[in-house]
Amino acid sequence: MFRIITKTSRLFPLKGIPSAVSASLKASSAKYPIQSIPFSCIVPQQSYFRSFSSSYTSLNSQAMEQPSTSDQIVLFSEYEPIPFSSYSSVNPNTLKAIKSEFKFDCATKVQNAIISQIPSDQDFLIKAKTGTGKTIGFLISAIETLLKNKKSGSYDKDSVGILIVSPTRELAKQIANEASKLSTFHKFGVHELVGGESIRNQTRSLSNRPKDIVVGTPGRLLDLWDSFPEFGRAASKTQILVFDEADMLLDLGFQKEINDIVSRCPRDRQNFLVSATFSSKVRQTARKALEGKSFKELDCVDPNESSVVKKIKQSYILANWDAHYHLISKVVASHIAEIKEKTGAGAKILIFLPTTKSVQVYSSVLSSMLSKSGTPLNKPDKSSRFRNHRAQYKNSVKIFSIHGKKSQDVRTRTSDNFRKFDISNNNTGILITTDVSARGVDYPGTSLVLQVGVPKDPQQYTHRVGRTGRAGTYGEGITILSEFELPFIRSLSLEQGVELKESEVFNSSMVSDLVEAIELTKKEADTESGETKDSTTDQSLEAKNELIPFVKKHSFGFERYKNEASVEEIEDMFISCIGYYQSLEGILRYKVNDLISQVSRSMLPFGIDKIPHLPLQLRLSLGIGRPSGNSKSFSRNNYSRNNSSTRYKDDSRFNDHRHGSENHSSSQPRFNGYRHGSENHSSSQPRFNRYGSKNNRESSDNYFQKNRSSGNRDRRNGNSYSR
Repeated sequence: MFRIITKTSRLFPLKGIPSAVSASLKASSAKYPIQSIPFSCIVPQQSYFRSFSSSYTSLNSQAMEQPSTSDQIVLFSEYEPIPFSSYSSVNPNTLKAIKSEFKFDCATKVQNAIISQIPSDQDFLIKAKTGTGKTIGFLISAIETLLKNKKSGSYDKDSVGILIVSPTRELAKQIANEASKLSTFHKFGVHELVGGESIRNQTRSLSNRPKDIVVGTPGRLLDLWDSFPEFGRAASKTQILVFDEADMLLDLGFQKEINDIVSRCPRDRQNFLVSATFSSKVRQTARKALEGKSFKELDCVDPNESSVVKKIKQSYILANWDAHYHLISKVVASHIAEIKEKTGAGAKILIFLPTTKSVQVYSSVLSSMLSKSGTPLNKPDKSSRFRNHRAQYKNSVKIFSIHGKKSQDVRTRTSDNFRKFDISNNNTGILITTDVSARGVDYPGTSLVLQVGVPKDPQQYTHRVGRTGRAGTYGEGITILSEFELPFIRSLSLEQGVELKESEVFNSSMVSDLVEAIELTKKEADTESGETKDSTTDQSLEAKNELIPFVKKHSFGFERYKNEASVEEIEDMFISCIGYYQSLEGILRYKVNDLISQVSRSMLPFGIDKIPHLPLQLRLSLGIGRPSGNSKSFSRNNYSRNNSSTRYKDDSRFNDHRHGSENHSSSQPRFNGYRHGSENHSSSQPRFNRYGSKNNRESSDNYFQKNRSSGNRDRRNGNSYSR
C-alpha cells in the first residue's frame, strides 16, 4: 500500500498523480527508479519501507505544527523476514554478535527499516512501538557510525562515542546489557550511569575503560558531567546522541535535563530520537536537538497493522477493594492451571499496583497467601567438593516485588531473577511492581498482566499490557476495577481503540460468590474462636458455594500476615492510593466521597473501619475541608468541605503519594516516637504519639487495648491485634 503524507498530514491514495510523486521523489532521493505507468516504486527486497528526507528549517510556532517543509512519502509493503547475514553494510563482528549472543537469524520490520539506512550520517527521528526490536536497530546503526569515525584520522579517543539517554534505570540497564552483547567482538567499553548506585564505582569504570558507549538516566549523567571532569570533557565531545523513549522522558518531566544535555554536546554529532509517539512535545524536542539540521523521519508504525496490544486477550473485573486479595489469588490460580494445561509448564505473571505503599502491602499479603516451595525434585549433594547445595523443585510459586523505595541494586537483582526464572516443572514466578516495570523492560515468557486499579492514562495501560504477548507468544491482560474507575474504559476505547469487556470467567456473579465465601469463612472462624454468638456456618450455603474451600485454604496465609502487619502501613497504603487517584480526577470524574469510601475498603480486611487523617495538601487538592464534627478521625462517608477545629498531625510523613517518591524511608516510624522494636520502649505505653498535643489527644485507652497474645497495640475496630 502507498500513502503520501503532506504538510497538513492528510492521507491521499496515489492514483493518477505520477508527476507530483516523481517530483517529490526526485527532490528527496534519486536512489530509487520510478515507473510512471502504472505508478509504482521499485523498493529493494530488504526495505520494509523507506522514509524520505524531511527537515526542520524553522523554529517558530508554525514549525511546531508543521514538522517538515517538504512532502514526505512513507511506503508500506508486505514484509518478508530478512536474514541479518544479508546486510553487507553491517560490520562482520556485529553480525557475529547478533548470531552468537542474541541467537537472532532475521531482522524485525523495525530493525530492517533502520538497518537498511546504513551507511548514513543523517539524524533520525524514529517512531516505533515497544517490543519491536527498535533498541537493537538503533544500536546497530549507531555502532556502524562509531566504527566509521574510529577509522578516520580525526577521531578523538577521549570522547564519548555513543551517549544514550534513558528515562528509567531499568530501561537503561536493559539497553546497556544489549549494547554490551552487540559490541562483544568490538571490545568496546560500555558504561551504565544510573542513580541509586555507587558513583565511585561508576567513575572508576569511566577512568579505566574506553567510553565508547555510555547509557544513563538524565539526572546521573548531569551529576557526573559536573562532578567528574574526565567524564565531562569526554561527554562534551559526544559523537552520537540517542534519546530513547523520548515521549516518556518528557512525560516524566525531564525537559530541562534534555535541553541541558543537548546544549552541552557538540553540534556536529549524529542524533537519534526514538519514541512510541510523535506528540507536539516530542517534535519540539526534536527541533531543539536537531538544531535545524536535515533528518530522516522513520515512521515504523504501519497504520493498517493491528496493534500488538489489541491481539492480547483483555478484560476487566469489577470488584470492591476488600475482595482484592482472595480475588487476585483466584485469578492467579486459574491462570496457572490454564497455562499448565496449554504448555505443561508454569507461568510468569506481572501484577501492577499504583503506589509503592500498595506494592509493599500486596506483595507481603500475596507472598503469605500464594508462595509455596513446591515438591523437591532432588536433594542437595553434600558429599562431594563440587556439590549442588540447592535442591530443585516443581509446582512452586515465588513472589518478587519492585518499587521505587528499593535500592537500585536490589531492583536490578530482582528484575534479573524474575527475567531468568525457570518456569519448567510447573514453577510460577509473580512480579508485583509499580510502573517502573511498565515500559521498555522485557520479561520474556510473561503470560498474564494483572492491573490492580487503573493506570495514570490509557497510553500507560497499553505499555503495561504490552509486557505480555511479545514476539507472537500468548498473553492475557486483566484489570481489576472499582465502580469509580469505570469511566476509564471509555477513555481507553477513545484514545487507544481498545474495547475492554467484563471477564466472562470472573463476572459479577462469580465475584459475588467469592465475597459470600469470604464472609462465610470469616463468620465460621469467628464462631470457632468464640468472638460471635452466631451458630455455625450455614451448611446449605457452603454446599452451594464451591469457592469456600479455596477461600479457607488461602485465609490462613492472609491471617498470618494480618497478625504481623501494623495499622500504620495499611493506613499509609490507603493514603498513598488516595493521592494517586487525586491526579486522575480529569479522567475518572469521580465524586470525592465515592473515591474515599471505595478505596478505604482496602483497610477492612485488616479490621480498620475508621478512615485516617489525610494530609493537608491532599485534602486541599481534593477540595475537602477538615473532618466534620468533633471526631478525631474520619468515619466512612463523613467528609465535609467545612473546616473544623480538629488539630492535625504533621503531614511530612505522607510524602509518598506517588510511587516515585524518594522522600520517605519506609524503615522509619511515621511519628515522633520510638523506633519499631526499640529496647527502650515500654510495652505499657503507646508506641507512637498519634494525636499530637496532650490536649488534643483522646485517652490512649480508647485506641490502644492490650492484645491477649501480644503486647503490640493497634487500633482495629477498637481492638488490639498483634503485629
